[in-house]
Amino acid sequence: MMECESKLNPLADEFVPSLRRCLSAAAPEFFPSSHRLRPIASQPQRSRAQTGSSHAERNAEKESKIKRTVYVGDIDPRITEEELMREFSNCGVVKGSCICGDTKSGLRYGFVEFENEDCAKAAMRLNCTRIGLYPVRVLPSHRTIAPRNRLPSRSGDDREKIVRTVYCSYIDTTLSEKDLKEFFEIQFGEVSCIRLLGDQKSSTRYGFIEFAKEEFAVAAIKCTGMLLGNYRVKVVSSKAAIRPSQHSN
Repeated sequence: MMECESKLNPLADEFVPSLRRCLSAAAPEFFPSSHRLRPIASQPQRSRAQTGSSHAERNAEKESKIKRTVYVGDIDPRITEEELMREFSNCGVVKGSCICGDTKSGLRYGFVEFENEDCAKAAMRLNCTRIGLYPVRVLPSHRTIAPRNRLPSRSGDDREKIVRTVYCSYIDTTLSEKDLKEFFEIQFGEVSCIRLLGDQKSSTRYGFIEFAKEEFAVAAIKCTGMLLGNYRVKVVSSKAAIRPSQHSN
């Protein structure tokens, strides 16, 4: 008998009918019509399917970029990224370029990304073509162009110097900084300082020329292609100022 009683529910209606009815009438919210637990509403699944889909899309985009990118080896250290883009622009629309390696360590390498895969295939025909002083190697790329780190913010003085500075390449190694200073001052105006770089064992070098005024630098850019010594120089806007420690006397 005790075992049967232990299985009885002391809160059943037959034991406390009046109490349950009173509470139900006074506060029906305590006894909702459906007293069972409701299943938790299913959340919209940003599920594995969607996550996998976005991951697949990113992979597809990366593969597409790789297919429309070429690797360029044995790049003349005097060649800039802008010049590299111009050389490959005959193959199609170039979306970007990246040159890697230290300018002081000899030949460099880089990547050129095109608008589509057909342009990249056309660029393969430039393999062994001379760009600058050296023939380049053009091969399929196995990677995309890595995004570049932002340059540190420049001071107002640096920006002001940059607009007065030009980058000059294909400078005859027989010419000294003094020779360049005299030439550019006679042709365009006062030169503040010159920094000549590159290996003197090579036939040409490159460097930076800072003028006293911006208009002198603008005029100097127009002389690109002019014969200076035994070579025609290239003169373009500079992206950097000559540091004080680099100023020549």
